[in-house]
Amino acid sequence: MATLLADAPVLTQPRPMLRVLACGSVDDGKSTLLGRLIHDAAGLYADQAPVDDDWAGLFDGLEAEREQGITIDVAYRYFATPARKFIVVDTPGHEQYTRNMVTGASNADLAIVLVDATRGVTRQTRRHSRIVRLLGLRRVVLAVNKMDLAGFSADRFAEIVAEYRSFARAVGLPLVDAVPLAAKHGDNVAGPSAAMPWYDGATLLDLLEAADARRDEGGAFVMPVQSVLRAGQRDRWLAGSVASGAAAAGDAVRVLPGGQRARLARVLHRDCAAAGQAVSVQLADDVDCARGDVLVADGSPAIAADRVTADLIWFGEQPLTPGARYLVKLGHVTAGARVTGVRDVFDPDTGAHGHARAIGANDIATVTVGFDRQLAVTPFEAGPALGGFILIDPATQATVAAGLVRDAGYAADPVLATVYRVEGEERQATTQALHAALDAAGRRPVLVDDDLLAELALPAGDTALGRLVRLLEGTGATPILSLAAPTALGTPYRPGDPLTADPDWVI
Repeated sequence: MATLLADAPVLTQPRPMLRVLACGSVDDGKSTLLGRLIHDAAGLYADQAPVDDDWAGLFDGLEAEREQGITIDVAYRYFATPARKFIVVDTPGHEQYTRNMVTGASNADLAIVLVDATRGVTRQTRRHSRIVRLLGLRRVVLAVNKMDLAGFSADRFAEIVAEYRSFARAVGLPLVDAVPLAAKHGDNVAGPSAAMPWYDGATLLDLLEAADARRDEGGAFVMPVQSVLRAGQRDRWLAGSVASGAAAAGDAVRVLPGGQRARLARVLHRDCAAAGQAVSVQLADDVDCARGDVLVADGSPAIAADRVTADLIWFGEQPLTPGARYLVKLGHVTAGARVTGVRDVFDPDTGAHGHARAIGANDIATVTVGFDRQLAVTPFEAGPALGGFILIDPATQATVAAGLVRDAGYAADPVLATVYRVEGEERQATTQALHAALDAAGRRPVLVDDDLLAELALPAGDTALGRLVRLLEGTGATPILSLAAPTALGTPYRPGDPLTADPDWVI
């Protein structure tokens, strides 16, 4: 039986659980800090005690991590103090593992951004901070670590804090608490530091215990339906976790994406269904509601949409191919999806949005994603439960991207089509090369040339041609326009161009 090295805390007036992310540049001491924090705040079991003060060993569990002394994968640990419960998330600092950092940050309430006092604010510090902001976090604790290696200098601490706060305000992180640390020795982690008498602020643990959770559990009622349960011949219960708001028997709700209206008849074993609770509810009206549907109150930001504009963080080793087929998992629904166009690419180092001809691993781009049916969605800022999604490669079942919904469109909106146009004297050879490249990429190319238009007896002009292109694109094909007459449709393609279409073409 494991023996606890310190007494287990007793929760007296618990606050909501806080999910804490640790991020920053490589070798800033994230794993060491979190290991020391858990030891000093809650105690470790005897079989977890560090060897030679290797606090990082509590989080770096992979053999490659121990050999290299770096964090590669995301590690989660739970601990509790008398004030509240915590889940702490240790994320890698290397740029090549940005996707792992994004995974860890996706459900965090607060971010600890570490800075090595001897190096100061680095490129990766700024990169991770911008991603934290992109994922909707507003509160950051700036942990200036390794103060012992900087001579416990108050001036050095003030210099780093001033630089970071100036940067943080510019990127939309107005709430920054700063604390000087020597994590390996426990200075200002859970107790004050005798080596830094000039600092009379809160310790890191004090800041975490007092912090507000990021997600607003108020607002309108939203409950994704996870399963439908039967009790006898007549009773049907809808089970799921409430994402926001609260509802009680008698309250009016809508079922998305269908839009049916109903009233709640009962909430099983509860007075109401409130945010954060896993509940079973029964509807008073006989309406169609299945797994993947969402119960929402009037005034909820959730809508039914078959297309969204989203910030996409690309995980795949192969570049994003606009027009290729993927699976989207949003809430409890898995459906077909296609990235119909790339609007721009976000540079997390500078914060600039610019043009890109290809989207590779760890790139962040604003894209248009179309679904093969309407889904219940919200902007990510309004609710992560229906505002975040992943894209899956249907062939390998690998997760290739994470998306954050920024805006949603309806089926009645113009269709954004990925179309290529081939022109010039070498049109035939270029067309054949493009057709082969699209076919190899699984894009289902369809040639639209003068012979096809004559066979279809299509009226001249871009209006009729646009209808044909829209029909083809809607079936998942990628049209190639190789015509003698000039047209404004599509993106000109030249030999050697990557398989992308920028900008989106409204048909």
